Amino acid sequence: MFRADTERLIARIRSWSGKPDFPIILMSDPYRKGLSPTSETEYARYSGALRAIAASDPAVLVINSRRLMAERGWKADQPNRLSEVLFDDVHYTPRGAIELAEEEMKALLGP
Repeated sequence: MFRADTERLIARIRSWSGKPDFPIILMSDPYRKGLSPTSETEYARYSGALRAIAASDPAVLVINSRRLMAERGWKADQPNRLSEVLFDDVHYTPRGAIELAEEEMKALLGP
């Protein structure tokens, strides 16, 4: 369902732009606290759905921010690190927002 919804959104954006090959960049969310085990399993699959979209559409680029930030300690087994980057279970601290943006821009543009 997530994949289908995202593909519909891409089609809508391209329709609005009038360009069927309008380039799209998709970024998955990094880890967030407070998810149930069932939600966590489903949430972990979103990156794969985005990757599948990009694999089938040459005008779509995907950045797996979840994996990117896990490498920087944004994961369940590092609660102290999560306290530095998440204000609550979902929203970033200023430091967290800056770190996320820096890593995503490196992924897009290179070091």
